[in-house]
Amino acid sequence: RNTLSLNTTGSNNTALGDGVLQRNTTGVYNTAIGLNSMNMNTTGAFNLAMGIYSLFDNVAGSSNIAIGDQALTNSLTSNNTAAGYYALRMNTTGANNTAFGKSAAATNTTGASITAVGHNALQYSTTGNSNTAIGWHAGNANTTGAQNTYLGHTAGYLVTTGSNNTVLGRYSGNQGGLDIRTTSNN
Repeated sequence: RNTLSLNTTGSNNTALGDGVLQRNTTGVYNTAIGLNSMNMNTTGAFNLAMGIYSLFDNVAGSSNIAIGDQALTNSLTSNNTAAGYYALRMNTTGANNTAFGKSAAATNTTGASITAVGHNALQYSTTGNSNTAIGWHAGNANTTGAQNTYLGHTAGYLVTTGSNNTVLGRYSGNQGGLDIRTTSNN
C-alpha cells in the first residue's frame, strides 16, 4: 500500500513495505525495504534504505545507505552510511558520515566527516566535525568537540567539548588525575 504512489518519471526503484518511497516523483535507482523507509523521498537517487523508518525524512539526498530500524531517519543530505538500530538517526545536514553499531552517532545533526564504529560510539555528538570513534561507547559523551580520535573500549567516554584529542585504550577522559573532558590538544 502507498508504495511509489506519486512516482512520475522516477525509474529503476525497488520498494517493499507500506509507505515506502511513497512521495518519490523523479528519484532513480533507490531501494527501500521496511515500513515507511524513504517515505519523504522525492528526487533523491542511488539510496539504499532497509529497516523501519530508515531514511524516512530524506527528500533529495543521494548516495546514502541506511540499514537498521530508524537508521538515518532525519537525514536531508548525501553520502552517509549508517548500519545499526538508530545509527545516525538525528542526522539532518551532516554529510560524509559513517556509523556502524546500535546508536552510533545517533544524535549527530550537522557534524560532517565523522566515523563511529561500535555500540553507542559518538552517541551524543551533535555538531562536531571530523571525529573518529572506534569501540564500545568510544567518544560517547562528545557533543561539539571536533577532530578527536577515540580508539578502544570506552575510550574518551567522558570527553564532551574538547577538540584535537587522541585517546587510546580505556581512558575515559577523567581518571588518574588527568581531566581532559573539556580541554583540547591532548
